[in-house]
Amino acid sequence: ILGLIIFRNFVGVLIGAFAGHLFDISVMQARAPARASSFIEPLFAFAGALAKSDGRVSELEIKAAEALMDRLRLDTDKRRMAIEQFNRGKAVEFDVHITVAELKAWTRGRRDLAFLLLDMLLDLVYAEGTLAANKLGMVRKLCWALGVSDMELGAITAMKGYGPRYQGPQGGPSSQRAS
Repeated sequence: ILGLIIFRNFVGVLIGAFAGHLFDISVMQARAPARASSFIEPLFAFAGALAKSDGRVSELEIKAAEALMDRLRLDTDKRRMAIEQFNRGKAVEFDVHITVAELKAWTRGRRDLAFLLLDMLLDLVYAEGTLAANKLGMVRKLCWALGVSDMELGAITAMKGYGPRYQGPQGGPSSQRAS
């Protein structure tokens, strides 16, 4: 319409349509989700910090991180980068808040991506079978940043088969069975 108003002919309509199309493409690219691989670095850095949060990284936690790499089908270069990030996350001076912010930015407020991140991390959280309070605290911080409630975390945990071991907000079982 703008091309028709400016040029007052059919060629103006075509020029306007082309300019509008270019504008639409630029807007859609700005709104498009971040590159799929952009979450791998902060995900594995957070996973390293999560594994270290209870004092030491166990062999079971390392196997869970390797299983996640396999699940994501990381090639050799990305796998090496994921291992570097995992090791960076284990460092004492590592600032988990920056990584949480990066994961939040990657999700762009999309709850499906937030649930996907939690799904990937829960196997590492429960790798040793029990849930350490430090791990639960870190996962809750991530959930809070992503807009995921304790109830939703409990539901995701239960769907993955870890439900009975999840400790609810007061530290007790998240669900009670009636006898």
